[in-house]
Amino acid sequence: MEDFVKHTKDQDDNKSEKARLSGQHEVLVDAMGGISKAVVAPLDTSKSGLRILDSGTADGRWILDLDNFLSPFGVKHTYVGTDIDSNLYPSSPPSNISFQNQSIREPFPEEWNGTFDLVHQRLVMAAAPPSTILSVVERLMGLLKPGGWLQLMEADTTGSSEEIAGNGPALKEFLRYPPLLSQAGGMGPNLARDLADTLKKVGMKNVGEEKVPSMHGAKNQNPKLKEKSIDSLCGAVPPLMMGVKMMLPHEYDEGKAGTLQARLRKELETQGGQTNILVVWGQKM
Repeated sequence: MEDFVKHTKDQDDNKSEKARLSGQHEVLVDAMGGISKAVVAPLDTSKSGLRILDSGTADGRWILDLDNFLSPFGVKHTYVGTDIDSNLYPSSPPSNISFQNQSIREPFPEEWNGTFDLVHQRLVMAAAPPSTILSVVERLMGLLKPGGWLQLMEADTTGSSEEIAGNGPALKEFLRYPPLLSQAGGMGPNLARDLADTLKKVGMKNVGEEKVPSMHGAKNQNPKLKEKSIDSLCGAVPPLMMGVKMMLPHEYDEGKAGTLQARLRKELETQGGQTNILVVWGQKM
C-alpha cells in the first residue's frame, strides 16, 4: 500500500487517485441508498454531540458528505478522519472536522480510547498485513465508548465470478485476484465474510451484516455515475496488479496485466458489471 501511495504522489500529485476515490465514494453511497443511509449501524445520528471516526478516510468525502447532510437540520458532530497520506486530505475542512495520519497497523493515540460513538472504516482492511483482522478490530473497538458502534465495509469477493450473473470475462479476471492476495497476506480468502465472526470474537454485541450490490458502467442506472463507476474499478487495476506482481509472481502475466484495464473499461461500457460490498456492524458493551 505504501508503494502505491508513493506512486500516485509521484505520478500526478495524487490528482488521479483523488478523482478515483471521490468517484468510488459516490458510487458506493448511491448503492447504499444515499448519504442518509450511509450509517447502517443502529446509531441515532439525528442528535448533536456524537464523536465519529472515519478510519482510512482518504479524501474525507464520507465525513464531509455526512456533515453536509446533517448540518441543515442543526445537527453537529465532531468528526476525525485518519489515513496514512495527508496529501489526500481536504485543504479547508469545517472546524468540527479534523484529520490525522494514522495506520490501522499501529496503536491509535491512547487519549482516543473510549471516546468515539461511531468508528467507520471502508475498503481498508486489505492494507492490514502483517497485522491480522482480529488485531485491527480490537484496536478499532478500543476507540469506542460503551454502547458505541463499529461499522466496517469490505468487498465480498469469494465466489463473485460465479455468483454474479452477467459479469464479463474481464471483470471476472479482476475479481479473481483480491481473494488470492488476501490469502497470501494471511487474511483468508474473503476477509469480508470473516468480519462478523471477528466482531463476535472480540466481544461485540448486536452484530449484523448486509450485502450491498454496486453496479458499474452500463448496469448503473444513475447517468451521472456511469462513468465514475467505471473509473472506480478501472483505477483500481494498477495497484491490484502491482500487488499481484509483488506477492503472487506465479499468477502474474505481463501481457494480461498490461491490457486488463483497457479490457475492463470496454466491457463495463458495453455490458456493465456488478461487485458486492459487505457492511458489518457491532456494538461495544
